[in-house]
Amino acid sequence: MQNFTLLLFSLCSTFLYSQSFCGTDTKYLDLLSKNPALQQKMDAQESFIKQYIATKGANKTNTVKIIPTVFHIIHNYGPENISDAQVIDALRILNEDFRKLNSDTNLIVSGFKGIAADCEIEFRLAQLDPEGKCTDGITRTVSLFTNAGDDNVKTLISWDTDKYLNIWVVAGISMSGVAGFAYYPGTAPQLDFEGVVIEQAYVGSIGTSSAANSRVLTHEVGHFMNLVHTFGFGTCGDASNCNTSVSDFITDTPPTKGNCSTCNLTATSCGVLENVQNYMDYSSCNLMFTTDQKSRMDAALNSPLAGRSNLWSPTNLSFTGVLNTPSVCFPVADFTSSVKNICSGDSLLFTDLSWNGSPTQWQWNFQGGTPASSTIANPTVYYSTPGLYSVTLTCSNSAGQDVKIKTSLINVGTSVGTYSTIFTEGFEGSSIPNSDWDINNPDAQGTWQTSNSVAFTGSKCAFVDNYTNGINGEWEELISPSVNLSTMSNPILSYRVAYARRFSTETDKLEVYYSENCGETWTIRQTKFGFALQTASATSTAFVPGSSNWRKELVNIAPVQAKTNVRFKFKFTSDLGNNLYIDDINVQPLSLSVGEDERLMYNVFPTISSDFVTIQIFDNTSTNNITIKLVDALGKTVLIQNGKAIETDSNNMSLNISHLAKGIYTLNIINNSNARQFKVIKQ
Repeated sequence: MQNFTLLLFSLCSTFLYSQSFCGTDTKYLDLLSKNPALQQKMDAQESFIKQYIATKGANKTNTVKIIPTVFHIIHNYGPENISDAQVIDALRILNEDFRKLNSDTNLIVSGFKGIAADCEIEFRLAQLDPEGKCTDGITRTVSLFTNAGDDNVKTLISWDTDKYLNIWVVAGISMSGVAGFAYYPGTAPQLDFEGVVIEQAYVGSIGTSSAANSRVLTHEVGHFMNLVHTFGFGTCGDASNCNTSVSDFITDTPPTKGNCSTCNLTATSCGVLENVQNYMDYSSCNLMFTTDQKSRMDAALNSPLAGRSNLWSPTNLSFTGVLNTPSVCFPVADFTSSVKNICSGDSLLFTDLSWNGSPTQWQWNFQGGTPASSTIANPTVYYSTPGLYSVTLTCSNSAGQDVKIKTSLINVGTSVGTYSTIFTEGFEGSSIPNSDWDINNPDAQGTWQTSNSVAFTGSKCAFVDNYTNGINGEWEELISPSVNLSTMSNPILSYRVAYARRFSTETDKLEVYYSENCGETWTIRQTKFGFALQTASATSTAFVPGSSNWRKELVNIAPVQAKTNVRFKFKFTSDLGNNLYIDDINVQPLSLSVGEDERLMYNVFPTISSDFVTIQIFDNTSTNNITIKLVDALGKTVLIQNGKAIETDSNNMSLNISHLAKGIYTLNIINNSNARQFKVIKQ
């Protein structure tokens, strides 16, 4: 066993954040750099483990330690709201792996079969919550934190970490490329952060996960039990991991540089046969713990550090109810609808998502709906009158009942657009949202609002305070009233935008959509982000545009020509950049109020692509007169074509860039003596 202080000195100077699926060491080393005193705590823990193992040894207790476990599903009504069956399957795999009951133990190579260990650790879903109430060991919390899960989800819900192993299941993790992470005992920044955060695609072998991903949770729980990667704290695959100064503190796991998503059972990267099949390696064929790893986990579970020794104590097993016969718990009511925006005369499906206990009875009440009530689990409801309506669900079983009310849930729009002539909006009237304009603010924080001090024309505009209230990856939507385009020929959407980046690297994004069915579904028509979105130079202060910082954008909406009910949506997605402003939104015939410099109008999307780029034509310009030229970052022309040769229909040209090298290109669209340029990124 290496001295923990010397080990950390070595790894802190060489560690690279490039792990393929585990974020445990990233978290640990980051905390260590901020709190050097943590090193002393871990040195003391290592001394305890060394003494405990020397005194107690392995395989001497023959006592199965039961760990009360709770899965917290953090979701936003997407696939990350995994089923109870998927959780139970994950628990099955954990128990098989830690008890050496997994059916693939027969595949262990002969050199390590003799030290494959039954770790005598069993995980059971809690039967009583911290308040002593009945639980099935699975909680469900609605939050957008699920999209970038981290310690943030633990602020939503965390059961006493010295009484329960908390496992938080999320849609995605904030650290790029990471599927899960845990904290070594006592290293969490605060006690209620102890536990495992894992993406839903790595929980169990069914549902949203797969057999290939099913051992990642075993790996992360191994970290929770104080196991280190078999290649130490370095980067998987780094030859320096063979050095004795980098260790996993385990004597019967041979040195290895790490097997990164491979399964070479004869690997000898450090000169000896490696334990490639170990759960704490990065190989693709993990199926065993060793005897010494069992000893280290046994020592961790007998240490008072972070309450690990209390988890399996008789008192705690009684407190959490894991020895009890499972009982029927009262349900916690929840539900979702297939859509939230529909046109009058349409229908939608409601789905019961109640949890904790399975309901046997349902009582629905639908304001403005037909039927007005229902007693089935998943009813279909029609809405005939435009308006904003609430829905109530009362569900019950033999243990009790619960009620869930969602106010203003269903937005029923008119079947024919409210506006039937040229539509203009300068936000000079009442503040948004109002009777015309709606907003969708899923994070309940800073969103679209009216500025009373900035405008391109007049004195007001709409803007997003992304400088102060931005949350990485979160989005805000501004939705227009409905417009009847049945009498408008060749319609086009135009608007003014002003935006500056905070730094030159972030990629705040603005997208424009249209809907033909009251917002039930949306079709994207324009995307602008990063340098393509900016209208002013980057500024580290909150951006406020001047008169010269506005740009007019034109959006081709030809597909909805002659449609009677069209809505438009401006969706802003934050990358923690700066403020964005829009003004002077107009829907009008192309021939009106369009200057000669704007007669040659095109749109290019997607601006980031690996294969094809589509060029949209806004007017009736013949493609015979158009030349397409692509220039690389060095100014070299790498592609030149006649527009007619790549025309796909009367409004689109499809340009194949699949053969080009990755990089940034300038797309020139030339019509006689006029030209427009677009930036295109080949990925």
